Amino acid sequence: MAISAAAELAPEHVARLVYVCAFLPRNGESLLDLMKRQPPTIRPAVLSGPRPGTTVLDAAAALPLLAQDASPAAQMVLAAAIGPQPNRPQTDRIALTPGNFGRLPRAYVLCEEDRTITPALQRDMIAASPCDAVLSLPAGHFPQLSQPDRLARLLADLATL
Repeated sequence: MAISAAAELAPEHVARLVYVCAFLPRNGESLLDLMKRQPPTIRPAVLSGPRPGTTVLDAAAALPLLAQDASPAAQMVLAAAIGPQPNRPQTDRIALTPGNFGRLPRAYVLCEEDRTITPALQRDMIAASPCDAVLSLPAGHFPQLSQPDRLARLLADLATL
């Protein structure tokens, strides 16, 4: 969602958007709108945060969904990094226009073993907002933890398009 919003605000500074098992919204959608288009996945691990208007993930419940294919050491690093998140980026609807976001080339790295954003939802988002290139990895939600070298090669390949 963040790269889509940034591209809408400053398309002249963006050469290509690359989504790595990420939410690819259409105009008017929120992160929660997209999450509701799939089974609950990560939702049961979402807890009320320490302050009003925030949530936090229960690491024990979230890690098997976020990083099931990462090493135990990488999972520990991820667990330590989990902290409160504001709700508004999840609930606010994004405003995207054809003249800004819509004119930019997009690529998507679909993670076939993602338990957070299901491959089915990833495919649905790609169908609704087509990408110039779609590449696949046999990875979970954090390929930068489980397959960093392979992900780096895919990103390098995309840079040459």
